[in-house]
Amino acid sequence: MKVLNKVVIGAAALVLLTACGPSKTTYAKFHEQAAKAAEKAKEATFSKVVLSGSAKDDEGKTQKFDNITIKFEKGTFAATNITHLDEVAAALLLNGVQAVAVPEEKDTTYYAGNGFKVEYKAEDGKKTATWNTQGLLTSTVDGDAKLTVKYSK
Repeated sequence: MKVLNKVVIGAAALVLLTACGPSKTTYAKFHEQAAKAAEKAKEATFSKVVLSGSAKDDEGKTQKFDNITIKFEKGTFAATNITHLDEVAAALLLNGVQAVAVPEEKDTTYYAGNGFKVEYKAEDGKKTATWNTQGLLTSTVDGDAKLTVKYSK
């Protein structure tokens, strides 16, 4: 009986976790929901936003972020100390990759609902980006470049 209870509870948990994530949608619905999330984000404040990993710029150059701490206030990421260039770079990067800024592109799959996700098919493999319910980036995977972002009030 105990084994059966564990199996039923485990199966129920798996179904609930699967149902909680974003589901496949069209770009139009993705963008509509991302715009609503961006409006809600204008009311949000996170005193601690920690960026870790690395990202590639448009020229393919890799920039590393080693637990860079910045803040998010009323719709905008900002450096906690503008004399630290790595914080300024992190704020600029995150301001440019909010879900609402995602363009419609070929070979891209869009997901929305309880967060956002985009999967890009490129010549060098699949690239993925995820955002929280406020449309703020939580992770990206682009080949060997990977970023994670954690938010605290």
